[in-house]
Amino acid sequence: CAALLRRPPPPERVGRWIRFQIAAAMLGGMAGGAAALLFHAAPEVEYAYMTMVVCGWCAAGLAVSGAVPVAFYGFVVLFVAPLTAGWALSDNADALLVATLLVLFIFLLTTYARDNAQLVGRALRMRFENEELVQLLQAREGEAQAARERAEAANLSKSAFLAAASHDLRQPLHALSFFGAT
Repeated sequence: CAALLRRPPPPERVGRWIRFQIAAAMLGGMAGGAAALLFHAAPEVEYAYMTMVVCGWCAAGLAVSGAVPVAFYGFVVLFVAPLTAGWALSDNADALLVATLLVLFIFLLTTYARDNAQLVGRALRMRFENEELVQLLQAREGEAQAARERAEAANLSKSAFLAAASHDLRQPLHALSFFGAT
């Protein structure tokens, strides 16, 4: 995302980038979800540790793919659903509680992803609006500079005209004063 913010792709390629991010997030979710299936037979303490690691991994995934909520939804569901099912189907006394907490965790993460996407969207809109304002300001500054130069040129032209007119008007007066003196 940081690279896209520094140098966004052309508009015709944005859809491809989003589809790529969705596919990559879903593949990552499937890979992580497979761990829950592979380690389901592990002792309860180790399975609990793995659950904490998966939850941390999902929370970190929010920073990576949270700007595109669909990507994160695919990631977190494919990642945590097998783990939730593993806990729900286990014979542990607290299995349903842990499974319920994992469902709540999915809900909270998807809510954060939605809010994060809205925040990123606002930040991008503000950035593009600021860039447009800078371009508008530069254009207005150029217009003001051109108007200032035209005004200065008009002022110089006016001064030259008044100097020539003053000279042309003073010549006959001087001639009359010489004629009157003679």
